[in-house]
Amino acid sequence: MEFQTQKQKSFALFVHGHTFLKQEEEYYTTGSLNQEVMNRYISWYDSLRVFGTTRSIGESDSVFLQEKNKLEGISFELVIVHRNLLTLFENARKIKSEVRNSTMVIGRMSLYGAIALHYAKKFGVKHIAEVVSCPWDSRHKKNPKGLLIALIYRIIYRVIIKNADNVLYVTSSFLQRRYPTKNNAISCSDVDLKQQDITILQKRLSTIQKRESEAFKLCSVGACNYYKGHDIAIKGLAKLRSEVICCHYYIVGSGEGEKLKELVQKYKLEKYVHFLGYLPHGDIFSLLESMDIYLQPSRQEGLPRALLEAMSVGCPAIGSKVGGIPELLSDEYLFKKNSVNGLMRAVKKIMTKENLEAAAKKNFEKSKEYERCLLDEKRTSFYASILK
Repeated sequence: MEFQTQKQKSFALFVHGHTFLKQEEEYYTTGSLNQEVMNRYISWYDSLRVFGTTRSIGESDSVFLQEKNKLEGISFELVIVHRNLLTLFENARKIKSEVRNSTMVIGRMSLYGAIALHYAKKFGVKHIAEVVSCPWDSRHKKNPKGLLIALIYRIIYRVIIKNADNVLYVTSSFLQRRYPTKNNAISCSDVDLKQQDITILQKRLSTIQKRESEAFKLCSVGACNYYKGHDIAIKGLAKLRSEVICCHYYIVGSGEGEKLKELVQKYKLEKYVHFLGYLPHGDIFSLLESMDIYLQPSRQEGLPRALLEAMSVGCPAIGSKVGGIPELLSDEYLFKKNSVNGLMRAVKKIMTKENLEAAAKKNFEKSKEYERCLLDEKRTSFYASILK
C-alpha cells in the first residue's frame, strides 16, 4: 500500500550525538543517518534542522566524503563533542534555543537527544523520542567511574522516555522493557529492506546443497570498535582453527581496527581474517549473498540492521544475547555476550547442511516482517496520529 504524506506547516528539529562532517558548504553523514533516513522526516515537515556533532576532517574520512553520504534539504547546527561540563552547558544552551524555535522535536536518544526532549516537554513543543539502543550496555562498567556514568545515563533515559509524549522503539520488546513509557508509542525498526525476492533464498539453498568440505566464509558488518565484538569472533576463529575447522572471517566497517589487527597477528590468522573497510550499501548486500554465516557478536545493540539485511538474503546467522538480537534469531544460535566458547559452539552447530538450510529459510521469512512497505505503513500511521 502506498501512502501520500501530507506536509505540515512545521519546523522540525532532529537532535542526536551523531557525527556529521562539513567540507566547504556540503554536509556528510559518517554512519546510518543518510539521506534516505532523513527523507522520512523531510516528507512530513516544511523544514528540517539537525543538531549533531562534528570534528576536524582527517585523511581516513575520505570514505565518508562521497556523493552517497551527502545530505541535502537540511540545515545544520553542529558542535564539537563536549569534553568538560562548561562545553556541555554551552551546547545545552544552544539546544534550548533550537527547541524554542521548533514546532516538532525528534530526539534520538543520546545525551543531546535527552536534553532536547527535556526542553520540548518543558516548553510544550510536540516531540518524539527515538529509542535505538541502551546506554547501560554501551558504557564500559569495569571501573567505578564507568559504572556511575552508565547508571546516570540509564536513569536519565528512563525519566525522559517515561514522560515523552511519543516514543518510537526500534525493538519489539527489549527496549520497551528497559525504558517503558506511559504515553503514545510504536515499535518500528529503522532498517530499510525492499520486498524480498524468493529467488535469493532458492539460490542460497542450492548453494548449501552443493557445498563440499571447503572453508566456511563468515562475515560481520559494523564499525571496528569495542561494542561490535569483532574480537570475540576472532578468538572464536582461532579456537576453530585449533580443531582443524577452516573458516575465513570478513569484517566490513569503518575504523582502523588496529587492536583487532594486533589480535589477528597474535593468533597468526593473517590469512584468514580480512578487513574490507567501509563498503557502499549495495556492495554489502552482494557480499552477504556470498557469505556462508553471518556473525553479530555485539556487546551492545538496539535492533541491528546489518543482521536483518543478512537475514533478508537468507544468510544463516549467529548473534549474542544483547539488545533486540534475541527477537530475530533462534535460541540455539544465540550466545552469551563476550563468550568465545558460546560463539564457537553456535558456529559448529549451524555448520551442517540441514541446519544451514533451516536457518536460511527461517531468517528469510523473519526478515519479511521488516520490509520497507510494512514499516512505512506503521511509521506513517504513527506520524499522522501525532500531527493531527
